[in-house]
Amino acid sequence: MAEIKRLIALGCSFTYGHGLPDCVGKNKSSAGPSPSQMAWPNQLAKKLGIPTVNNLSRPGSSTKYALHALANNHNLLNDNAVIAIMYPHYNRSFFIGDNENNHLTMNPSVNMGSITKLEAHRYRKAFNKTNALGTQFLYAEAIKQYAKATTGRPLISIIIEYQGDKFTKENVPIDLHRLDYTHRFFEDDFTYNTTLNPRLFPYFYGVGIDGHHPSLKWHKVIGDYIGNHLECKL
Repeated sequence: MAEIKRLIALGCSFTYGHGLPDCVGKNKSSAGPSPSQMAWPNQLAKKLGIPTVNNLSRPGSSTKYALHALANNHNLLNDNAVIAIMYPHYNRSFFIGDNENNHLTMNPSVNMGSITKLEAHRYRKAFNKTNALGTQFLYAEAIKQYAKATTGRPLISIIIEYQGDKFTKENVPIDLHRLDYTHRFFEDDFTYNTTLNPRLFPYFYGVGIDGHHPSLKWHKVIGDYIGNHLECKL
């Protein structure tokens, strides 16, 4: 297998590094125009000695968006690359906007941003947890297969729970247990469920400059934790 020279990172604002010193917008609550160089992908790459990081994450985005970003950057994928994702929350949806770099996200529990109130209302009414989780697992399976086919390496998957609750297969509606890819979402050898360790909870180490997203210390802890588990695997 070729040497790993590139880490490609997928995810939402937690992967983007929103709130870190080099990722703050014109006001403290907004994200910077480009991903942080201090976020967990860079911490992980440093730990593993990987020289290049391509952070394809986007604040507020979904796992469906992660698949879109990966397919839209196919030129980065070869046997010198490894792909890592920190899964966004399952309740997010994604729609391609009016240009390839734009996207609309819908989340039933947060400010809707650029979509209309009517669209937000419709999404809340249509939202179903079982369907949202099943869709999350389905897109995760697609990303795993895509990563393996294009790089020859397994996808590095990181599960976190944004509300501070443990997220395990036992918490998943029983109807989803009939799907093979539901089990693979949790049981893959390169999947790391950080919700099982209280010391890996995003806010255990405080918050960033924006007062909402995790601190730099958390990003370093996550990077070291995943790196320690991967050093003998990759």
